[in-house]
Amino acid sequence: MKILIIALSGIGNLIMAFPMINILKKNYPNSKIDFLVALRGTREVLENQPFVNKIFVLKNQSIRSLLLDNYTKAIIKLLKTNNYDIAITIYPSQGIFSALLMKLIKAKIRIQHKYNFKIFENIDWFLTYSPKIENKHSVYINLDLIKYLNVKYKDEDIRYSYYLTQKEIKFANKFLDKQNLKDEFIIGIHPGGKSDMVWKRWGIKKWKKLIDLLNSEYKNKIKFLIFLGPDEIIYEKYFRNHDNVIIIKNIPLKYVISLISKCNYFISNDSGLSHCASLFNIPQSVIFGGTSYIHTAPFSNKVNIITPPNYEIYYIPYYGFIKKPKNLLMNLEPEDAFESIKTHIKTLNLI
Repeated sequence: MKILIIALSGIGNLIMAFPMINILKKNYPNSKIDFLVALRGTREVLENQPFVNKIFVLKNQSIRSLLLDNYTKAIIKLLKTNNYDIAITIYPSQGIFSALLMKLIKAKIRIQHKYNFKIFENIDWFLTYSPKIENKHSVYINLDLIKYLNVKYKDEDIRYSYYLTQKEIKFANKFLDKQNLKDEFIIGIHPGGKSDMVWKRWGIKKWKKLIDLLNSEYKNKIKFLIFLGPDEIIYEKYFRNHDNVIIIKNIPLKYVISLISKCNYFISNDSGLSHCASLFNIPQSVIFGGTSYIHTAPFSNKVNIITPPNYEIYYIPYYGFIKKPKNLLMNLEPEDAFESIKTHIKTLNLI
């Protein structure tokens, strides 16, 4: 059996589909599962995972590209020759684009959530099965996609598992040895996020103040790893004067994930790296402002959600913007975030 998983959204969205994909593989152990992803770091997350056969990368997601872009047409032609038995677009889908793409590659069974196509209101023109989106976590929304296939699973199957290569493990261990961190309580911090949704980022000066408060509370008991992506390097200057802070930058995402796996606690905005931390069930606090944590919080029983006092939802995956976004996080004070994190750490008896 040949299966294609279409995952054209970000890192977090892909990770929240992992339980569904693992259950598919468990029910069809001899299947070959390929992936179609976008240029958003998802390829690096997938590489070397045991359920992955091949990974294809799509550079353009416009309807026009399906018909006119030579690269996109070549990808479609290649996927078509693979004769997929099943094609599934994970939540959130790309609407008519991903539905039409599955039709063009002639997958026998085509699955994607219901979507208002406006002039294409009858989604069954393109799809074999299209469940409605319910108001629940994305992990369970993704599981609804495979109901049509009558797969069997238990509650304990709804979990994350992630494979780190020996090279990645060796890198993280060597890093900890070099920085004398092996016996330290490590708090990972990601103060960034999607560059096209800057309103999801808490102010960098407030992150600096939060670190000061944590240092004051826990004295010499903690070390910080600050993870900075390519468009977040400008934040480095805010953390240079902290003796117990190490900046992580300019390394491949695979090694970032291996270092996150070594953290004892993680604090971040609503970003892909928070979901990377949940792969290892690392206790964490995640700051939400404008997005729906009901749908997209890291999937873990050790997650503490922090919101500003005027929290409301502007953006829901798949539906998109339901209101014009505002920077609600400017109203979240470092002292309030600190108290929430301190309580969470105490509740879990971590320090």
